[in-house]
Amino acid sequence: MSANALQQIEASALDDDIKATLRAEVAAGRFLGLASAELEQQKRDRRAALTPVARRRLDYVENDGAIVKKEDIRLVHSIAALCGLPYKAPPADQRIFSRQNGPYSLAVQTGHLMDPNTGKWVEQGIPYGPKARLLFVHICNEAVRTNSAEIEIADSLTGFMKELGLAVTGGAKGSLPQFKEQLARLASCSMLLGYTNGEGRADTSFRKPIEHVSLWLPRKADQPMLWQSTLTLDPQFYEGLRQHALPVDIRALRAVSQSARQMDMVLWLTYRSRQIDKPLGISWAQLQSQFSEKTGNIRSFKQAFAADVEAVSELFGRRLKVVLHEERGLVLYPMEPNGGTPSIDGRGLVPKRRIAEQNSARKPYKSRYEKSPAKTGA
Repeated sequence: MSANALQQIEASALDDDIKATLRAEVAAGRFLGLASAELEQQKRDRRAALTPVARRRLDYVENDGAIVKKEDIRLVHSIAALCGLPYKAPPADQRIFSRQNGPYSLAVQTGHLMDPNTGKWVEQGIPYGPKARLLFVHICNEAVRTNSAEIEIADSLTGFMKELGLAVTGGAKGSLPQFKEQLARLASCSMLLGYTNGEGRADTSFRKPIEHVSLWLPRKADQPMLWQSTLTLDPQFYEGLRQHALPVDIRALRAVSQSARQMDMVLWLTYRSRQIDKPLGISWAQLQSQFSEKTGNIRSFKQAFAADVEAVSELFGRRLKVVLHEERGLVLYPMEPNGGTPSIDGRGLVPKRRIAEQNSARKPYKSRYEKSPAKTGA
């Protein structure tokens, strides 16, 4: 029996570490066949075939991501949850970008930074995309964490990128130069915050989140920084951050870091879930105004938004109930203190299988096999 079992094990296409575990079971007289090992191998192979972002999302959901721990929390200014930056790069000649969220409006204007190599002013573009959002979260959290409006960037930025599971690479197309570009855009931009009460009154606040910037941008994209770059937040912005910081689960942002819109939805749902004490309905028109950079085709927006709702709602687990209606839009329900089961009813927009999946308590999967470093990836 032992010889036959060992022969089966060696002839299989299992990872070496799984084979080693099975050999030990044979030696101990506990070998029960290859069935469970083959299931584990299939799971590994499926995971290995996923993109890094898809693997992060899978890890978050399978490892009880709905339970938020203190070390998972990052603090960001609540403005990030009300109105977002552009999703994609605006045209090079665009000087201002605006987004509407009900009575609130955000306008972001380009600014200038002095080129440390030429001493001349260089106009920066409008910050955009996932990296600008991650940087904004990082800057806000560092200010609160250090209890200082002045933030050192270089070391903390590379550490933050590694924490997100992002490779820190140089070169013209590396991740670090892309983050530096968005950092320069954020450091130089100014923001206009608008609010209208619908009765003829409108308030406008002028904000420049960063008051002073000391950036050293090397001549070559892959050249390391020789001295520390610092940012100093505007006193009014910093005080508003301290008073109205929004706690957000960095693992959830990490899981959707490929999509600027899904990141905005995570921030928005986190903010809304802390503000409501009764069901809140948001119309399709308002959702399109807030989460789309195009007007017109509401049908295509509904389809894309429904897919994003499904992906993002999964990250909140039992902490949030979201109902999506084909005609009425979206309805949010308050967090249930007892962890009641959330549901999503999309009437054809969101697969109803999600309801059944969320009604089952998800427990972290624990394998008796060691994970294979060669196939699991980051």
